[in-house]
Amino acid sequence: MDLSTIQCKLESDVYPSPIQFCKDMRLVFQNSKSYNTNKKSRIYHMTLRLSTMFEELIRSIVSDWRSAVKYEEKVRNNQYVSDR
Repeated sequence: MDLSTIQCKLESDVYPSPIQFCKDMRLVFQNSKSYNTNKKSRIYHMTLRLSTMFEELIRSIVSDWRSAVKYEEKVRNNQYVSDR
């Protein structure tokens, strides 16, 4: 997995949920750490930094997405009850 593949998948609207996108991003970071094993290298350090930044940002985005899905379900359920 690489960032250009993720970009193509995003542009093609392939990801069914943010969770799938996160899995691919985490795989990129894991691959980078696996192939750049020198923990003193700049690439390794940048991988760690970028991974940390990603996790911080995605945590709030996924939380907002889940809240939106729950809200839509609640509205749908309330509308169903009021239609009866």
